[in-house]
Amino acid sequence: MWSPEPGGRYSHHLWAPEIHFLNGKWYIYYTANDGGGDDSRRICVLENESPNPMDGDWVWKGALDTPVPGLDGTVLKLSAQFYFLYAVYGHFPDYGSAIYIMRMSNPYTLTGDHVLLTAPTFSWEKQGGGWRLMKARLCCNEMDESF
Repeated sequence: MWSPEPGGRYSHHLWAPEIHFLNGKWYIYYTANDGGGDDSRRICVLENESPNPMDGDWVWKGALDTPVPGLDGTVLKLSAQFYFLYAVYGHFPDYGSAIYIMRMSNPYTLTGDHVLLTAPTFSWEKQGGGWRLMKARLCCNEMDESF
């Protein structure tokens, strides 16, 4: 389907792909780094203009410019506005991770500040050692409602 340039930026540790059909094109959001660890981790975007995601060419659109390294991103479309939700960990000593949300000007460009959407507050949410992760993996759009 697509392979990064060997040894290039964001060509190591690819995981958590998620595919979306937005504005008549296919997009894959995935997490990767440059081989240097968590500080170099970003969520990257591929685009395919084919009506069938198994056809056509996947084009690397870049790494999303999140204020802190993120992972496991997803897109929410609410009315005509796209929002990007992603998990952040390692920056929160009390609870390990959180979920942030940002506006998108298009399916591969973030705009404005990121806003904390949710973080663990109950003791049972803070269990799990160093991997106490909250995930931004699912937003359901049904008819005119989002969940």
